[in-house]
Amino acid sequence: MDPPIIAACDTENPIEDLPWLKTLVRELNEDQSDLAEFFFIEIAKYKGETIFISNNCCPICGTVVPIYNCNGESLGVLNDSIKTEDILNSRTVS
Repeated sequence: MDPPIIAACDTENPIEDLPWLKTLVRELNEDQSDLAEFFFIEIAKYKGETIFISNNCCPICGTVVPIYNCNGESLGVLNDSIKTEDILNSRTVS
């Protein structure tokens, strides 16, 4: 089942309409590694701003989880500069 399309960042479909996000999602979808199935993109709110989290549920990966704003600019890293408890309404979009 495909994740729902969620309007954000002044667009009805940010995955298609934000070039940087479209590229990131395409790279995840084209990844043929054994661990690719564990990686996904989430949309959420942080301090009132829409954010995108390049996350994973990999049981053996020691990963850094970057967080981006609508422009594709890095806001920081999950559980370092941005705490999990400060992220609201997280939903998987890819």
